[in-house]
Amino acid sequence: MGILMNVDHKELFGCGNNVNAKENDLNANCIDKFWNLDLKSHFSHLNPRSIHPLWNRGLLILDFGGDLLGLLDAENFAKTFIQRGKGKANFNAVEGPARKEEMFGWIADEDDYKLCNDVGEFLRKRGTLRVLPHPSHSWSEQHDHIFRLLQTRIQEKNGKLIELLNQVFDLERRVWHAENERVLAESNTLLKELKNKQVLHTIYENAEKIMKKSKDDLLEEKDKLNSLQTELNDLKKKSSILEEKGVQDSSDDTIIQQLIDAVEEKEGLQHMVEKLIYKEREANDRIQNALKVSVEVLKIKGNHESIGLKQVGALNDKPWLMACQILFKDHEDGWQVRCKELMSRWENELRDPSWYPFKVMKIDDGKHEEVIDAQDKRLCELRTEYGSAVYMTVVDALYELREFNPSGRYPIQIPWNYEQGRAAQLDEIISYLAANDNLGKKRKSSSEV
Repeated sequence: MGILMNVDHKELFGCGNNVNAKENDLNANCIDKFWNLDLKSHFSHLNPRSIHPLWNRGLLILDFGGDLLGLLDAENFAKTFIQRGKGKANFNAVEGPARKEEMFGWIADEDDYKLCNDVGEFLRKRGTLRVLPHPSHSWSEQHDHIFRLLQTRIQEKNGKLIELLNQVFDLERRVWHAENERVLAESNTLLKELKNKQVLHTIYENAEKIMKKSKDDLLEEKDKLNSLQTELNDLKKKSSILEEKGVQDSSDDTIIQQLIDAVEEKEGLQHMVEKLIYKEREANDRIQNALKVSVEVLKIKGNHESIGLKQVGALNDKPWLMACQILFKDHEDGWQVRCKELMSRWENELRDPSWYPFKVMKIDDGKHEEVIDAQDKRLCELRTEYGSAVYMTVVDALYELREFNPSGRYPIQIPWNYEQGRAAQLDEIISYLAANDNLGKKRKSSSEV
């Protein structure tokens, strides 16, 4: 910062400002007018950043900035006054009226910074005291040092900039790679779904054709077998009658040959039946494979409103949660822990092969059916302690295990028709998947439009 003493500011009096007014009391128009005075033409070549008048001291403080260019401008400012004999040393040496009338200027130093007046207060408030290199060093060396320092900092910042750019490029590459992987994964998933649907549909069609043909052939062969059996029985009866009468007829050889032919044809028909049974089993295997494929597809496309997967043989936890929340609300371990313990215990009960709470009852038309034994001790205790809703979850699980996994006695996942509350048939699954796929295509087309 440069200090300029004994500034003539009489031209500012017309603005209505007192000579002793503070800087913050000056009218902005007066300061603008002052900047346009002769001082501007005198010091504009020194490029001061700003000028701060202290009217009560009759001086100006010129702020040249804190960078290297500001330092050079401040030096040139001080040199102009030193060359005219109006530097700080001259100001301190002069006495009398000239000290207050002539204009002096210099660079603010440590002595000015520590002054206990408005100048020192301003410098401490607006500036920072810095120690310059030793005076014996030439300014060119100092400038070279500063230049090298700045060059080093610029190189460091350029290095950091290059590093940041590399990080940005690497991040963009990773994002691009991740996006490609996502698109590839989605494409693979869609292809897999499409392939599974095609395989499922092909297996179902082939199995249905084989089963239909096998059933038709089996019925036809059974009719032939029955007809042949009837004919064979008639021949046996006729032969027996002839043997009883002791009649030797010329047609005996013919009858015997007919019997032999009938036996051979019967054996051939039995072989054909066995072959048809094998084909039927093969068709059933294809259907089972198709059901396995449908389970994988429904894991993605299924829902609990129409066709989806269900864990049959598992306990429905909602009635348990409601009952335990009421019965064990003050339990020391919390009702959630108690509920988890009870459900775990009853899941083990369901897996116990020695516990089979069913009984056989006679129904209409003289038929018999297995039903839950409502008098079973364990079930009675469950219903008494926790209510009918909890009791029915165990009953439903028992029926499902008996129907879908009687040998294993553990829950399994199967395709389920939630609308009708039963296991989904293969044709229902295919129809659902086809409709779902068409709906997805329509939504995709509308979104693209």
